[in-house]
Amino acid sequence: MSLDQIQPDVGLKLSSLAEESGFDSIWVTDHLIPWSDYNGSGGFAWSWLGSVGEATKKIKIGTGLTCPIFRYHPATIAQGAATLNHMYGPRVFLSVGTGEVHNEVPLGFDLQTYKWRAERLEEAIAVIRKLWSGEFVNYRGRHYTLKNARLYTPPKSPIPLFVAGSGSRAAEMAGRLGDGFLTPETEDKKVTKLFEAVGRGAKATGGSFESKERGLEVWASYDEDYNRAVSSLKPFGSLLVPLFNRGNSFDPREMDYYGNLLSESGLVKGNYVETSAEPFIKLIENFEKLGFTDVHFNSRSPDHKKFVRLFGEKVIPYFKNRRTS
Repeated sequence: MSLDQIQPDVGLKLSSLAEESGFDSIWVTDHLIPWSDYNGSGGFAWSWLGSVGEATKKIKIGTGLTCPIFRYHPATIAQGAATLNHMYGPRVFLSVGTGEVHNEVPLGFDLQTYKWRAERLEEAIAVIRKLWSGEFVNYRGRHYTLKNARLYTPPKSPIPLFVAGSGSRAAEMAGRLGDGFLTPETEDKKVTKLFEAVGRGAKATGGSFESKERGLEVWASYDEDYNRAVSSLKPFGSLLVPLFNRGNSFDPREMDYYGNLLSESGLVKGNYVETSAEPFIKLIENFEKLGFTDVHFNSRSPDHKKFVRLFGEKVIPYFKNRRTS
C-alpha cells in the first residue's frame, strides 16, 4: 500500500477489500515525501497500521519498508512493532532498509556512504531484537548506545523481520540477521547473485537459504484500457530516470518534470502493464521459478479497487486451487 499516492482513509478501505479478496498481507510504504507532487499524499505508516489492525481480522500487516537509522531511532521502531504485535499478534511484521534521499535529506540528514548506512542498519537490527526480548538492555556500538533500556510492552510472539535491498550486502544481511529478504530485482542473473548472498548469510549463523522468505516488490498497473493503464504511471516516471535512481534529487516537483518527459515505452519499462488476469498469473509463476516465495504488488493502476478485485476474482483463486489440486 503506497501512502505516498493513496490518502490513508482511502487506503484503509482498500485494505479491508484486500482482506476480503484473499490477499495474504499488506506492506505499507513508510515515506515522508512522496515520489510525485501531483496528487501526492503523505500518511504516516505507523498510526495507519493501527487503524488497519482494527479494520481487519487476519491479513498480515507491516511496513515495506522502514528506515530505522535517521529520522527514527531503532528503539522507536522496536516499540512501534512490539505494540502492534501486542494488539494484533503474529499478523505483524517489520521490514527495514538503509533509507532513501527523499525521506531523510529534507530533514537535514546526510545519507553518507552505503557502507556507513549498512553498518548502522546492522546495529539498528541488533538494538531492535534486543529490545524485543522485554529485558533491560545495555548496548554500546559504534552508532547506538542503550542504558538500561526496556520495552514494558514487549511482543507477545516473534515478529518476522525482513531486510530490503538490491545489492549483495543487503541480501547477505537478510540471510544473517533477518527472517527474509525483500527486493525489486527480477533479472535472472541479479536474482541468482542475491539469493546466493542470502544463503551465505544464513549459513554463517547456522541457518539455511530455504528457511528465509524471499519477497519481490512488483510495480504494476491494470486496466482494460491499455493506454489508461500506461497513463497512470506518469507520476512515477522519475523513478526510471537515472538522475533519481542515483539519489541526486528529492524534490517531487522536479521529479514530476523529468518523469513527464518519458515516452510511453519509457514509462512501461520497469512496470508491468496488463489488461487481464492471465499475464499476472504467468508473472507470478515465473517469479516462483526464480525462487521467490512471496510477490508484493504495488498497484499504480488508475483504479485500485479494480486492481484488487481482479486479483480477488481471478488471480488469487487460481493459486489457491493449484495448491489444493
